[in-house]
Formats: sequence, structure tokens, C-alpha cells
Amino acid sequence: MKCSEQVKNAGLKSLRQFSEITGVPVTTLQDWHRNKEKLFKMLLDSASLEVRIDAWKESINRDK
Repeated sequence: MKCSEQVKNAGLKSLRQFSEITGVPVTTLQDWHRNKEKLFKMLLDSASLEVRIDAWKESINRDK
């Protein structure tokens, strides 16, 4: 699966968003996707969780 496809499947909008969340350049993320799969997956899981938590917090604040 392509790097960008994996990012979108994790619930992020784009590789650029993933880069902004993590502070890691897009090219480095792409390299890690190819060469350090476990590191890439752990970072992606963390970023995905952060995005979901932020969305959950926003929905709670909207309901108030």
C-alpha cells in the first residue's frame, strides 16, 4: 500500500497533515514507510489517535 493511502486509511486527511502533526518532513515519512515500517506505523497510530481525540473533544464542546 502506498504511503499516502496508508495515512488516509488511518483517518488523516493527507501526508502533509501527518507531517504537520508529527513535525517530521514528508520525505522522511516516505523514507520511513519504505525502510522503517514499524517506526512509521507507530507514529501513524499516534497521529491518528491524536486526530480522533481532537475530533471527540470538538464534538463534546459543540454539544455544550
